[in-house]
Amino acid sequence: MKIYHRKNFIWGLFGMLMGLLLLGAAIHTGHWEVKSVVLIVICLLWGSSSLLRALNRNLSYQDKMNERDERNQLINLKTRDRTLAILRGILFALCLGLALGVAFSAEEMQQMLLAAMLIVAGLLFTASYIIELCCAVHYENHT
Repeated sequence: MKIYHRKNFIWGLFGMLMGLLLLGAAIHTGHWEVKSVVLIVICLLWGSSSLLRALNRNLSYQDKMNERDERNQLINLKTRDRTLAILRGILFALCLGLALGVAFSAEEMQQMLLAAMLIVAGLLFTASYIIELCCAVHYENHT
């Protein structure tokens, strides 16, 4: 038995392990809910499907070609770019809301809590721009 696609094989093992752990936990606790059963089935099916695709030469070749397809790579890049833009917008709005909360809060403890949250949100917002700048410099120098 040869592994033709390592990434799919690892994801398949992860999915199967998660499904089996969830199944074991459900059996151990005796707590069966519809959502847990659905999650167990999804994990087991996803894991077994990924394992089978990783062990089949033709399906692995097809998966690798899909990963290398320029259209799929473009969609992936656009998706990540849009996600980052939306995340930055959310962080900026959160910073504004927290700053207003600090400014108009009457209690000192509430102000300290909001200020701490503002610092964390501001650091994440700033870090996103610094990381983007570092990545841009790296890829400008290496391409």
